[in-house]
Amino acid sequence: MANVTRALSVSAVLIIAMAALCVAFVPESDAASSNVSIEYASPTDSITIRPDSFSQVNTTDTVKITTKNGSIVLSPAEITDFKNIESNVIFKVSAASSKGLSEVQAKDGYKLFSVTLKNADGTDHALAGKVTVYIPYQLSFLEIADKLSVKYVDSEGYLTDMPTRYEDGYAVFETDHFSDFLIQPTYEAYTDVLLAGLGILCILVIALLAVILIYMRYTTRPKRY
Repeated sequence: MANVTRALSVSAVLIIAMAALCVAFVPESDAASSNVSIEYASPTDSITIRPDSFSQVNTTDTVKITTKNGSIVLSPAEITDFKNIESNVIFKVSAASSKGLSEVQAKDGYKLFSVTLKNADGTDHALAGKVTVYIPYQLSFLEIADKLSVKYVDSEGYLTDMPTRYEDGYAVFETDHFSDFLIQPTYEAYTDVLLAGLGILCILVIALLAVILIYMRYTTRPKRY
């Protein structure tokens, strides 16, 4: 019995020792690869990114750059790009407004905004990967959230649809280049629904009137004695 007890004790000690060794030799890369959320924020419409701003940032981190007019979340490729910059870059988001739009677009509720990334000398800093853009946008009465559309405006004024979603008060889309963008409201979708509903209502009203007239015709006939 004493031998069994001694064997169990030795086994327990060995198990505890092995567990300690496993904990002690966890690769440091596993700890370093844990995702960290980092945000660089500015109360103005722009923010300056310095060469040392990303020195301690890992490509696995979630990095958000925020201004008062909008934010971007960086892809790993763009984090790497920012880690390698040699001079300041300036990220700027203009407020979404009707300025620069046609009278018809402004009347219909379209909003125009620009997103730029500039080097210290004023030249454009090209993106190295995709970023996710968040633009504050409040849905108006009768707007459909899942129909909201952001469009890329090229140098000649042509529009390209950007896959868009509405998330917690923001129009959200991905892009690999910055430029002017247009937010298209979703009244058109509701207009189609309302027109279809109005057409159905008119048909029902006409049918109801026809039934009433037929009923009145047969109930008001003079009785024969």
